[in-house]
Amino acid sequence: MKAARHITNIPSVTINDIKGILRINSPSDDFIILNNLTDLPNFTHLQKIKGLILTVCTKGEIEVRINSKKALIREKQFFICLPDLPIQFLRNSKEFSAKTIILSDSFVEKMKVPTNRLLPLLLCGIENPCFILDMEEIDVYLEYFDFIEKRIVKMKKSPFQREVIYYTLKSLFFEGNHVSQKRMEMGDMAKTKKELLFETFLKLVNLNYKKYRSIGFYADKLKLTPKYLSATIKEVSGISAGQWIDDLVIKEAKTLLESKFMSVQQVSDELNFANQSFFGKYFKQHTGFSPSVYKKMNGLH
Repeated sequence: MKAARHITNIPSVTINDIKGILRINSPSDDFIILNNLTDLPNFTHLQKIKGLILTVCTKGEIEVRINSKKALIREKQFFICLPDLPIQFLRNSKEFSAKTIILSDSFVEKMKVPTNRLLPLLLCGIENPCFILDMEEIDVYLEYFDFIEKRIVKMKKSPFQREVIYYTLKSLFFEGNHVSQKRMEMGDMAKTKKELLFETFLKLVNLNYKKYRSIGFYADKLKLTPKYLSATIKEVSGISAGQWIDDLVIKEAKTLLESKFMSVQQVSDELNFANQSFFGKYFKQHTGFSPSVYKKMNGLH
């Protein structure tokens, strides 16, 4: 779920940065809970949060700009912002109130969610980052937030605190994915032609990225020029078409390399690389590590 890496001069903010500035003592670097979005440091400045933002607006409204696209978040609405997307909070009403949890991008990656199961969240995060919740859905999210906050306090000395919080966060993540899927099926998200093209492209990549990494392949499938496809995907998502493809390939490569049953050669073959050497260069270019070093880092030799 990486985003917009090539945008320059926009400061990136990590969960640890936020915790340090707000002096929040948390048992995990995987998440942070904010009782209001306005608590974020440099609230009105354009920045990239290195984490998945999940927010339930309980009162008032707030206007945000995500990747140059404005969105108005009102009471009873759920808001998603994907990791590393440029975000700026423009204005909020005096009575604005919201519960927010930010999951680190490393935590999302650590969950190893299959790409096809991530699609609803990815598409909503890009096309329609806020939508209305019914009362039952609002109650579910608020219960999650309250439960996590209470467990942080009550399990402070428990050796199982991190595990309890981890699996609760994982459950919350899938609740967000579930709500996104429901909204897509209900068809209550108006989409432009370019957003529909992005959605079709992402689904095509999900089906074919193990065999085809060329933008030309997907442009041909969509009966478009590679130049037009690349420009449109970049315009809609803030991420180039090539980067979407590479991110999915690398995500799958990491998952396969973390298996003790697959060698580097077998992973290379599974992802349809010409040879192990080419796969190694590709993997190192995108991660900074060779496949064999990555295996060792995960306790596999």
